Amino acid sequence: MKAKRIACPCGHHVPRDFRVTESGLVRCPKWNGATECGAWLYLFAIRGGGIVVAQVELAEVDRLEQLHTPGEIIDFLGIWDTWAAAA
Repeated sequence: MKAKRIACPCGHHVPRDFRVTESGLVRCPKWNGATECGAWLYLFAIRGGGIVVAQVELAEVDRLEQLHTPGEIIDFLGIWDTWAAAA
């Protein structure tokens, strides 16, 4: 089975050498047209497999670095609220 790749909202793949053990931030290294994409992505590994990817703004990156527990991060990003609304 071919492994799925993580991508930013523009469709650029996150480098294969990036690993998520629990959660973390990564910046898209690709260019989008004449400008750098540079989207910030917050990656959150789910127990049992899978990764939740959320695009965040620079101000949110600063705030995420101040949070300490997975619960605080999930609440701040509204991950489950957004997921439930989409279902």
